[in-house]
Amino acid sequence: MVIGTAGHVDHGKTTLTKALTGVDTDRLKEEKERALSIDLGFAPLTLPSGQEASIVDVPGHERFIKNMVAGVTGMDVVVLVVAADEGVMPQTREHVDIVSLLDVKSGLVALTKIDTVDAEWAEMALGEVSAALVGTPFEGAPIVPCSGVTGEGLDELLARLDDLARQAAERDLRAPFFAAIDRVFVIKGFGTVVTGTVSRGRLRAGDEVEILPAGRRCRVRSVQVHGAEAPVAMAGHRAALNLHGITAEEVERGDVLAEPGSLHPTSMLDVAVRVIGHSRVSLEYWDRVRVHLGTSEVIARVVLLGDAEALRPGESGFVQLRLESPTAAPAGTHCVLRTYSPAYTFAGGPIIDANPPKHRGQRRRAAAEELEARRHGSADELLDRAARAIQGAFGLAELIAAAGLPETEETVDLVDARLADGRLARLQGGLLASGEALAAATEQVRGAVASYHERLPLRPGVDRGELRRQLGETPVALAREALQRLIGSGEVVAIDSERVRLTDHRASLSEAQARAADGILAEARAEGVTGIDPAAVERAAGHPDAAEIIAHLVEEGSLARVGERLLHAEELAAAREVLRGLLASSGTVKVGAFRDALGSSRKAVVPLLEHFDREGITRRQGDDRVAGPHA
Repeated sequence: MVIGTAGHVDHGKTTLTKALTGVDTDRLKEEKERALSIDLGFAPLTLPSGQEASIVDVPGHERFIKNMVAGVTGMDVVVLVVAADEGVMPQTREHVDIVSLLDVKSGLVALTKIDTVDAEWAEMALGEVSAALVGTPFEGAPIVPCSGVTGEGLDELLARLDDLARQAAERDLRAPFFAAIDRVFVIKGFGTVVTGTVSRGRLRAGDEVEILPAGRRCRVRSVQVHGAEAPVAMAGHRAALNLHGITAEEVERGDVLAEPGSLHPTSMLDVAVRVIGHSRVSLEYWDRVRVHLGTSEVIARVVLLGDAEALRPGESGFVQLRLESPTAAPAGTHCVLRTYSPAYTFAGGPIIDANPPKHRGQRRRAAAEELEARRHGSADELLDRAARAIQGAFGLAELIAAAGLPETEETVDLVDARLADGRLARLQGGLLASGEALAAATEQVRGAVASYHERLPLRPGVDRGELRRQLGETPVALAREALQRLIGSGEVVAIDSERVRLTDHRASLSEAQARAADGILAEARAEGVTGIDPAAVERAAGHPDAAEIIAHLVEEGSLARVGERLLHAEELAAAREVLRGLLASSGTVKVGAFRDALGSSRKAVVPLLEHFDREGITRRQGDDRVAGPHA
């Protein structure tokens, strides 16, 4: 688990951390010189029960709130440090606001510097702290008087932390790996090292990770947890990762590490925002704010969703944050909003949609309604809504992320139940789709094939490429699955690898079409191996469907296309037998000999020979033909 400190500057956070762990977390030269924490400090702690924990010591000065928020990210328990000799101060209150906005639910109060005041003062300080924390996440939390100098009260503090550790919610280990980076440095001989609190999932040495928002991928050379080599870093661990294939200049605090493909960079976030009740400002449309998310700070414009013109102190609502630089985070991550200048913490809340579309005009009201449903809907409702909303096919992780749910065993069980009852369908290749969407795609495919038969009844079937064009915006994966299922059910027949037809479709000629066909065949027979010109026949046939009739005759084998001409199938068969006879008698056939045998012309014979070459009856050898494999 991860334990974090919070509290006003010079109230003894670093001294307390050193007393508990033996580690001085002020590591920077400037921190030593000024006796002031500027950046985050880290120290391992073994609780009385033997559970390993990490302490993140945050700076208390108002100028370093950005670093403070970065440290609170991912904490399981917060120790609010209040000095007995000064009591509740401005940064005490702001840190409490930040802890509340980040939804850290577990904590206690360390009333430090108890050795500097008498018993009466200590009692007064305890009452003041208790009263000040009413209505905050620390209301009713244990308040432990202690001293990092004398050691007074530290045993009780550790015992209380142990109790909170046992009550802490289990981290999500099945979800894709995610950690916000809070430090980047280089170790000579090893290369780039990054540290951060693992929020979800697990990671092993050798695994590939993606650095976002840049999208660079690299491998993890080694893993350290609590300063020691470890086989795996899991949710709840403070981890140091030695990265291979990335330089320290290509990664920075504020970046995140994620399982490749599990997150996508975004310049917009849909957030459920609460403005703190004692805020000095409201949140209004197009306000420029500082968004503290994970370990990053990003400037954004605010677009209010729904009907509200502003969110006043104590009010909640939905907003879209239009970021000035991209970021990446899972849905459910909490962010803190501060005014642009001067910086002042006043609002925050959870991300509901981490990759939303841009909401404009009337769409802003509908977006608020959808986000409300996503935020308060049951896991069942959220999965159904996400499956309907995603266009086309999707993976398991994509569905769960779109629903804003953790990838736990319970969530996967809900997905399996939907596959069993048909609300979800598993496609070829393992992808999923909404059962409704697949049913709609199936109806579209069935209708497209029927429509083709109606428009071109003489064609035996529709080419798959033509069918795809007819389906327009129907997602390819759904169209392909729908067609395969129709073939499997017997409703559609695959004529060959390229064409399909409805099972009950038969290409047949009407009486008028049959008369036109007979005329075309008669003309083709009369022309012998010279054949007929299709365009001329279409013009002369006197029937509006002449082109389709010709295509039908070719398909059924009554006519054959030879070069640019059409030959009657019987004339072509007769020419084929003449050619075989010449091959049998002389072994080779010249163009002139074949021409003379047919009593035709060179112009007609050359395309014939080329046609028979393709059939494999002959094979060209110089200017002559010899027997081919199918002679």
